Amino acid sequence: MLDQMWFQQIIAAYYVFVDTVLVTQFLWYGVVHRVKELEKRLEGVTMGGNSNSDDEDDSITSDSNADLKQKRADEGAAVARSKMPSVAHTTFVTVSMLGTLAGALPVSGGVPALGDVSGGWLSDELIEAIGMTVGWISTLLYLCSRLPQLILNAKRKSTEGLSIALFMAAFSGNLFYSGSLLLNPLGWRDYEPYGGGGVAGPEGSNAMEWWSRTLPFFFGAFGVLTMDAAVGLQFKLWGPGSEKSQIEEEEREGLLTAREAGYGSLESSS
Repeated sequence: MLDQMWFQQIIAAYYVFVDTVLVTQFLWYGVVHRVKELEKRLEGVTMGGNSNSDDEDDSITSDSNADLKQKRADEGAAVARSKMPSVAHTTFVTVSMLGTLAGALPVSGGVPALGDVSGGWLSDELIEAIGMTVGWISTLLYLCSRLPQLILNAKRKSTEGLSIALFMAAFSGNLFYSGSLLLNPLGWRDYEPYGGGGVAGPEGSNAMEWWSRTLPFFFGAFGVLTMDAAVGLQFKLWGPGSEKSQIEEEEREGLLTAREAGYGSLESSS
């Protein structure tokens, strides 16, 4: 809708594909799979409890057995519910993915082609205004995308479960992406039709107009660089190999050693 460069549209389509896969995994493993686990757990309790049920004392009455089964079922349901993502969280992720999909579909031929498809009732100015609105909304969501992870890492003082390679790749990608926009010749001078050896295209190019359409994507990529750097700092402070990680490992080894020593003393005394 804003007639951006072809590689930007390809990257957007690729991101939508990857995010769709991730959201599908989130819904499957976070909701559907957990519901199935809960159903199996409740079915096991209803069908007669665990393998130790035969060893229970014969004095336990059928009523007390029913109470015990119901208690186990309630506990299992509570645990499963606590591990399931909230409906609001799931809805937000799904709506965000669908909104990104709607805003990132590549448009062949740019704004005129989209105007032709609409039958002429959408003017080029309106299409560009819609594109700018969606672009800035996308930028805002992208800038906020790192905040939940940064806050979670800070709360637990750990980066466990995160891949440093992912954030290094994201940092490098945003750096080169914003750099490519910053160094684009269309943003530095005005061109006549097919000016700059054909860089400008048949309608020419105005640097101010080019930047007005490109700023949302530049700020989105450049702004996230600082947050990716913050995640890198958290890896330095709390990730594998950090001082905190080494201290925790030493404490864990000390506890294991003390436990083994305790077991050894009990065996010798017996």
